[in-house]
Amino acid sequence: MTNSLVIPCYQAGTNIKSIAPLDASGRQQLKDIGINYIVAPSQMRSVHVLILNRVYEGIGAENKNGGLEFYSHQLISDLSTMKTSYCLNTVQKQQHDYLRSFKTMRRSARKAAKEAQQKKADNELSAESLFTVHIPQTVTFNEPGVLFFPYKRNEKSSFCCVFASLIDYLSYETLLKDGTDISLPTNCDCIVVNNVRNFPDALLDCEDYQRIYCFFPNTDTGRVMAYTIRHRNKGRYVDASKLYSTHIDLHDFMMNQKNTNTTYEQ
Repeated sequence: MTNSLVIPCYQAGTNIKSIAPLDASGRQQLKDIGINYIVAPSQMRSVHVLILNRVYEGIGAENKNGGLEFYSHQLISDLSTMKTSYCLNTVQKQQHDYLRSFKTMRRSARKAAKEAQQKKADNELSAESLFTVHIPQTVTFNEPGVLFFPYKRNEKSSFCCVFASLIDYLSYETLLKDGTDISLPTNCDCIVVNNVRNFPDALLDCEDYQRIYCFFPNTDTGRVMAYTIRHRNKGRYVDASKLYSTHIDLHDFMMNQKNTNTTYEQ
């Protein structure tokens, strides 16, 4: 499993400038990514942080270990641009090196080798584009940890939903709030992994529930996490990713879904 592909978590210093109740700026952050701000849990805050010599406005929530999971649309856009540029330069350098090596080949083999290398480069850039465009990311300040959102305060539910990212969790709540025809589990406690390093803790947390709905991304990492929970919780595991099988994750599905009635066993 690769930490940076599915559940990125950039460790940073404690350069938190301010934390306040969710304000107009925070609500706009949510609106920009299609989230109904009404579904934001009470733990959600508007946050200003200093990263890369710039103050970013965003939203955040405290995880179980006292750390802060922070999301900023502008920050993620900047980090994605930097990563895409780095990837592009790397692929182009590899392409240049391969083209130089082709000069030593026989002419009959050179064309096929060039076509194969071009296809490989296109695939790598396509995969990187998918990462930068579709996968929401959070920045962790201080101690990493899972986020926990109970259905009822001081009362444990019989069911739980497990998400890879904070944005996927908010997408789930938005879909419920908007009252679409999509069938989703309800009355569930919600666990957000945030980072693959937190997965062992999330794995233990979800094992006390009668039914476990997994909303992981349709990637290698997401499938490994889903398999692990399914293997340890036979008969209680439900693969909720079937709902968005043609999308990278639940947020991408929410942003692209067309009033279709998609169901799965509940």
